[in-house]
Amino acid sequence: MTTTTNGYKLGLTSTSGGFQLLSVLAIDPESQFKDYSTIVKLANGKQKGLGYPVATWHYGYLTEEQWTTLKSYCTAVSNDVYIATMNNNGDYVVYSAVMNMPDQYIVRATRYIDITITFTNLIAVA
Repeated sequence: MTTTTNGYKLGLTSTSGGFQLLSVLAIDPESQFKDYSTIVKLANGKQKGLGYPVATWHYGYLTEEQWTTLKSYCTAVSNDVYIATMNNNGDYVVYSAVMNMPDQYIVRATRYIDITITFTNLIAVA
């Protein structure tokens, strides 16, 4: 598992040339991390986590330039990417992931409002 102290990153490769530190673009997100994609309740009343981790990045708003930058990594509805995001231990970890762009969003005066990007199938990069 590769950890980083630099914060949130996004790229089409995990190498330094293709891995963009988002704070440079002034677009660090509010993030949420789930260790499993779903949790099921078992017959004995316990719960079990299933599937790969999921991360979400939320932005109250993005400028048109910031939106275009994020969309450049995911020109379709989803795309394979690499991210560095905070896990539930507070560590920034590098993952390969599927980036899923929102299918609906509000645009007001060139600002994209309440944008949530979901990253599924997170696999820690060694």
